[in-house]
Formats: sequence, structure tokens, C-alpha cells
Amino acid sequence: SFKENNLSITIVYFKRGVTKYLNYLIAFRKGLKFLIKKNDLKLDLVHMNIMHPGIWQALYLKYFYKLNYIVSENWHGFQDLSKYQLSYLQTKLIECGFKNTSMICPVSKQLKNCMKQAGFKASFTIVPNVVNTDIFNLPIRKPTSKNFTFLHISTLNDSIKNVSGIIDAFEKLKQSNLTLKIIGDGPIDWILERINNLKSSNSVIIESEMKHEDI
Repeated sequence: SFKENNLSITIVYFKRGVTKYLNYLIAFRKGLKFLIKKNDLKLDLVHMNIMHPGIWQALYLKYFYKLNYIVSENWHGFQDLSKYQLSYLQTKLIECGFKNTSMICPVSKQLKNCMKQAGFKASFTIVPNVVNTDIFNLPIRKPTSKNFTFLHISTLNDSIKNVSGIIDAFEKLKQSNLTLKIIGDGPIDWILERINNLKSSNSVIIESEMKHEDI
């Protein structure tokens, strides 16, 4: 257990093995009891980051500790769950997660609509992805430099992130002194091949996965 930026973090290590789900539950309960006992905590609300596959933790706390929970959701899987061959148990856990939550906070209106079209009912409040505005912000004064950089950071999964569409749109820009910088942890070979055929005087820079502080 340690603190990072005034946030208490407890990590429990466990063996996965053939009984990984049971071990996961045991580790979760140990970590929870340790956290409550050590810090003499009174929990008021649970924040779950992404519904699948960890929603059982929020449901456990709801059932045994009578704690309400909210879910921040950005999983693209809700656009078409049929692609993921979820088991009956996984599907039921997701349904229970929606049914018992106090609030679902999708990152976009499009994701919210996908959830509703899939038949999931809940109270929704859109909370977009955010950035550190101390680093990424609009200048008070008009920039003197004529150079401008577009920054795209993602998993580079083109079917979800539409990286090819971003490159196509960038290629159509008539303004000079532009740079498109793409950073991600996905495959980049196809992107490199695509930009080699770019009909533009502007440049595209590709970077593999980077740490937050480096970005």
C-alpha cells in the first residue's frame, strides 16, 4: 500500500492458475479488508472504471457493503458486443452492472447511444476524456509561430480509432507548416506505408507507446 498524488493505492498480488477467478476474489477481499482496517476508512461511493470484466467488484461492494457505485465507461466493445463472444455469466454481470448502478458515465454521446441501442437501461451522464490543462491549453495570446501540430494518441486500432480517416483528412489540408503526430501501442507498419504515399508537403510523425510524462 502506498500513496501517489494524495491517492491511496493498495495492490494485492496473486497467482492466476486454473483457479484464477477464485484467487481474484480472495485477493480482492484481502485488499479491501486491509485498506479499510489500515486507514480506518468509511466508504461512501465506489467508482468503477469500465464495466467489463471487473463489474463484479462493484456488485460485490453493493451487495455486502450497501455501497452505491458509478461507472466510467470508454470500452468500444459496447458498439457491437456480438463481436466478443461473451459467456452467459459475463453477459449477466454486465446486465446486473447496468441495472444496479447509480450512474453510467460514457465518454461520448455516440457510446451512450450504442449502450441504449443494445438495450441497456441506466441513468447516463456523459463525461468526456480529459487532459491536464496545465500542459495542454489554449494560449492567451495568438501564437507567433506559423507551425501547428495535431496530436493523436490511441491504440491505433483503425476500425475503432479511424486513424486512416485522420490521415486522409490531414492530407486534404491546404495550409502549410502542419504536422500530424500519431502515438500509440498498436501496429504501425500499415501507417508508415500509408504516409509514404502521402501527397502533401506537411509531415506525419509516428511514435510507438510512450509514458504520460514523455507525451
